[in-house]
Amino acid sequence: MEYRDEELNILISIYLDDLIINHDNPISLNVTIYSNGDENDLDRDKRLLCTTFIAELPSTYPNLNSLKITLCRPRGLIDEQINGLNSLRYSCLESNIGSCVLYECIESTRSELFVYELPQKAGAICLMLIKHRELIESLSPHIKQ
Repeated sequence: MEYRDEELNILISIYLDDLIINHDNPISLNVTIYSNGDENDLDRDKRLLCTTFIAELPSTYPNLNSLKITLCRPRGLIDEQINGLNSLRYSCLESNIGSCVLYECIESTRSELFVYELPQKAGAICLMLIKHRELIESLSPHIKQ
């Protein structure tokens, strides 16, 4: 319980108002994860990809493999990417059984969203792979969600 409380305090100091903690039994937390996108842009609605990370922490966390994490309300993600995030979440939990793992799971999800945000196929406008972030940003007002 001491490790759980310490981890929650650390998460509060990192995510501030973005983190919502419900202290019922079990304790649950909720944070919307946005892709890194343009970190200088404070308007997160302009970022293309996001998902909501929900974790339920039973009283035995982190000592037993009892943590339940759900990703919901994905924005801008296709099924293949959602499945990839779920696989990432599962492997993160499996490789850290008995350890505090929430920060690692949240940040690995954020990093993967950033990878998904970069175009992997030729763009319809120029039929070439877009390799520079500035081009993506200049085209983003024309992309419909």
